[in-house]
Amino acid sequence: MSALACVSVPGCRVPLNLLESLSFTPDALVEALPDLRDRTGADQVCVVSTCERTEVYACWPAEADPAALVRALAAHRDLPLEVVQDAATQLTGTDAVRHLLRVTAGLESFVLGERDIAGQVRRAA
Repeated sequence: MSALACVSVPGCRVPLNLLESLSFTPDALVEALPDLRDRTGADQVCVVSTCERTEVYACWPAEADPAALVRALAAHRDLPLEVVQDAATQLTGTDAVRHLLRVTAGLESFVLGERDIAGQVRRAA
């Protein structure tokens, strides 16, 4: 069984310039996904990057390592590790799954229940 971890940086908790520094365009993900996977040692990596959040999900064959996600995200975006650590929420296992379901359902959005995020998560997957 694989282990899941998530690093979430919601726009409601960080300054706009930090959220912009952590965000990814679809074109940037072509390079970012393999780099993040290599930096974390994860088998799979998925990035949800919208106007109001950046989240990185990853699966490992053994134990989840959310700290590796934080380090990889900071290094890939050339940001100080402490800045990303302070901004990010780290989740593992069922907490990460529950968070992803809440995000997808629009329960973590600026506008409660907004539906665009479901398509954004689908595209990220």
